[in-house]
Formats: sequence, C-alpha cells, structure tokens
Amino acid sequence: MYYLSEQHLLIFLLQIFVLLLCAKIAGHLSRKMGQPPLVGEIIIGILLGPSIFGRIAPLLYSSLFPNDPIQQSMLDTVAWLGAFFLLLITGFEVNISTAWKQGKTALTIGVVGVIIPLSISLVVFLLSPGTYLHPSASTHFITALFLGVAVSISAIPVLARLLHDLKLLKTDLGLMLISAFTINDLLGWLLFTAALGLASKGTFSTPALLHTITGIIVLTTLSLTLGTKIIRQLVLYTQRSDFPQPGSTLSLITLLALIMGSITQKLGIHAIFGFFLAGIVAGDVPEIPERTKEIAEQMVQAVFVPLFFVTIGLKVDFIENLNIPLAILITFLAIGGKFIGAYIGARWAKLSPYEALPVGIAHIPGGAMEMIVGILAMEYEIISVPAFEAITIAALVSSILVGPLLTWSIRYKEKIDISRFLLPKTVLLTLQNQEKESVILELCQTVVQGFTFLDNWEDLAQRVIERERIMGTGLENGVAIPHARIKALPTPVVALGISREGIEWNTPDGKPVHFVFLVITPQENPRIQIQLLSEIARIMAQEEIRNNILRAQTPKKIISLIKRALSHI
Repeated sequence: MYYLSEQHLLIFLLQIFVLLLCAKIAGHLSRKMGQPPLVGEIIIGILLGPSIFGRIAPLLYSSLFPNDPIQQSMLDTVAWLGAFFLLLITGFEVNISTAWKQGKTALTIGVVGVIIPLSISLVVFLLSPGTYLHPSASTHFITALFLGVAVSISAIPVLARLLHDLKLLKTDLGLMLISAFTINDLLGWLLFTAALGLASKGTFSTPALLHTITGIIVLTTLSLTLGTKIIRQLVLYTQRSDFPQPGSTLSLITLLALIMGSITQKLGIHAIFGFFLAGIVAGDVPEIPERTKEIAEQMVQAVFVPLFFVTIGLKVDFIENLNIPLAILITFLAIGGKFIGAYIGARWAKLSPYEALPVGIAHIPGGAMEMIVGILAMEYEIISVPAFEAITIAALVSSILVGPLLTWSIRYKEKIDISRFLLPKTVLLTLQNQEKESVILELCQTVVQGFTFLDNWEDLAQRVIERERIMGTGLENGVAIPHARIKALPTPVVALGISREGIEWNTPDGKPVHFVFLVITPQENPRIQIQLLSEIARIMAQEEIRNNILRAQTPKKIISLIKRALSHI
C-alpha cells in the first residue's frame, strides 16, 4: 500500500498557501481597479507559472512546483474541486422559473445569443488550418465545435457580480439579463456536454450525437422536475427538524452536487455538468433562503475559485506557445460574436436600441465558462495548447471590457433628483404592516392618494407584487425597492415606508428590511427606472444616511436628507 510522504504534504501545503495568498491579493487589486477578481487571479497564475517565475528562478520554481505526477495530481484535484463548485454556484444564478415568467423575450435573447456566435465561429474554425487548432489525433469538426461552444457561452457569475456592483441587479434590465443568461447558459452547456460526449467517443457520428443529446435532455428534464420536488421536500424536512441551519441545507446542496456529478460522470457526460445541474435545482427551490446560497457562494469564491483560476497559469508556458494571430481571432469571435448574437436577439424580441445595446454588451464576457471548456478540451486533446492560451486571453479581455462598456451603455446625460418624485404625503414614518405583500399594498394605497393621475391602487399593487414574485427586490443593509412600469405614466412616482421592527424580505445578507422604496415609472422610459433604482441603492448603502432617516421626525426632513445625499454622490 502506498502512502503520501511527509514531503508531499509539506510541498502541497506550501503550494496552497502561496497560490491562495497571491490569488487573493491579485483578486483584491483587480476589484479595486473595477475588474472581476478572476482577471487578477489568472494573471498572477501566469506570473507564478513556467511563463515568468519558471524562467526567472527555475530552481526555486521546480522546488515549489516539482515535476512529480503525485504532487501535480494533488494540486489538480484541488483545482478541479474549484471548477466543480464554481459550476454549482453558477447554477444558483440560473433560475428556470424566473426565465419562464419572462417568456418570449428571455427565450429569444438566450437562444439567438448562442446560435449566432456558434454558427459564425463554427464556419470560421472549420475553414481554419487544423494544425493551429488541435493535435493531429483529433477530428477537425469536433475541435471546431468545441471552440465554437467555448466562444458562445457567456459568464453568468461575471454578469451577476457586475450588475450587483452597478446597483442594477434588481432592476427590470437586471431581471431580463439574468433570465436571458439562464437560457444562454443552459443551452450552451447542453451543447458543450454533447460535444464532450462526442469527444469521448473519438469520432463524429449522427447516431452518437443523437444518443448523447437525448441522454442530456432526459437527465436535465428529470433533474428540473422530479429532482427539484425531492430536494424541496428534503429542505423542508431539515428546516422542520432540529438540524442546525444553514449548515444542514448547505450539506444537502453539497451531497446533491456530488451525487449529480457522479451520475453524469458515469453516464459519460462529465461530472462538471452534474454540478451545474445541481446548482440549478437548488437555485429553483424557494425554501432555500438567499442568505444560505450567499454563504455557499462566499465559501466557494473565497477558497476554491481563486485556486482554480490561479492554477490555470501553471498548466502551460504562455510565452513559448503563444500564437498571436490565433489569440486575436478567438478574442474577436468571442467578443464580437456574442455581442452580435445577443443584440440581434434583443431586437427580435422587440426591445428598443437603447435596451438592446446593454443586452449585447452584457453577453460578451466568457470568464470562467470559457476557461472550463478550454481546460477540458485541452485535457481531452481536442484543442492545441496555443488554442487554449487564446481562449484564456479571450476570457481575460472580455471580462476586462464588459464593466466599462456596460457602464457606458447605460450612461446618464444628467443626474436625476429622486426627491422630485417623493412627496411628503408618500413618506410613511411608520409602516402599519410587517409582511412583504401587505407593505406593498399599503404603499400603493399611499401613492394613489398622493398622485391624482393614479386611480386604481389594487391594480397597481397587483403589478408590483407580480414583479416581486418573479425576482425579489430586497437588497443589503435593510433596503427593498419593489417597483413596476406602467404605460402612459406622466411622471415617475416614489414612496418610502419605514419599519422600525424590520420586515422579512429574503435579502442576500439575511437582514430584515427597514426601508421600503416603492418606485413606479413609465413603461416607455426604461432608462429612468434604472437610474432611480441605482441611485436609491447608492444612497442607502451609506450607514450615516440610513441612521439619519431613522432619526428623522418628519417626512420633509427625510426628503431633505435624501436630496442632500444626492448632491454628494
């Protein structure tokens, strides 16, 4: 029987320490510069790998990262855990029920946003010289299909984080983007899994493709129907029993991911798709609180994900194998193809050019999704090392560009004064109700009394409640912003209700809501809703403002505080 030596364990612990420390520092600096952490994590991995560190200090590099299969396997195992759990928390964001309620718009954007870039890329790669794209053992079609899928999948974790940072996650634009990405990711990963099934068989054949796709569709359908019901009952059982929370629910989600990964691996699909499906199932169970999922995401993002990204730079020598023309081609296809596909999908869904532009831009980052597809393709020897490096560069460039471009696309010509639409008579110093939908009813009655052009508070309340059920509007720091868009509304309407005790609103940080802003805007002007919700979120992120509003004795004082806060942001 073989045991790991103490030297193996020592080097492994030092590797984890160095990689995690450097990855966290690089990720923090990346976020400080307004970029996703994965940008810094991948770059620091390249610096620590054979490309830079291995050249500058080869002896020290070989001591820390020895060419020992056992040592490399230990580190690879941790990296793959990062990939598995990254796909699990990615599945949390893929909310099937939310996308279904968005209907034709999300479906059109999601499907067209994959099909167009895949078609463009497939043609380009099929016409490209095979020697640049794959080892001679691979079939050219399978390689082209893999690369086409890699540059067609958008990164929903990057988008969700960006929308959160821009205070847009709870807006109608954020809802539409998350719903479209749900379809995009699900379709993209179905295509990827089918391509992986073909790769494992070595050759392309129509019966093999149909067999793989049928298996994927059956498994996905069972998971999202029967699987969701079973997990829901198990979650309810743990919540009714004496099991500690949220630990028991987190354990249940982890066990679900492990068994789903095992099933898909056994079926010849790949464990990574099983983890993705498990995340979708868990994300579609309403009894799992947002706070529980947030805890799981924080753990994965704190340890496993940085280790996954930083180890990418250790796999290949980016200087020795870099093919600049190929990197430019794949980057251009990854960014341009996804933008064109999503923009056309948005226009086909009858969105205005103003709404379609941020939709197209939001789809350009490939991020972790491109990286995972690239790593699997390289390990299956479907693509060449230069092609893998090109995918890495495309993921970096697209992730760097999406933030500034999305901000530019929703830019405001001038600031908007929220206090113009908030009357003293629509500020409730003490809410009478303590339940979410009852509070919405109370605020809707208030705005109808304050604004004469609103005459049916029950219809208004129903619109707001329906929107709230599709995607909750609870934010961090005790703030919620229920909202709706109404046709032919002459001016935006804002109301504020304050709850001293706090209201349960299923917020990401698990805290009760003390400040409820009701925002009603014209349906014909999506820009003003984005601006109002974004500025409310920015103002209420300041603890001093929240405390001053709670201490205020009159509605006029609260409006004055909000007006003053606006002048300083």
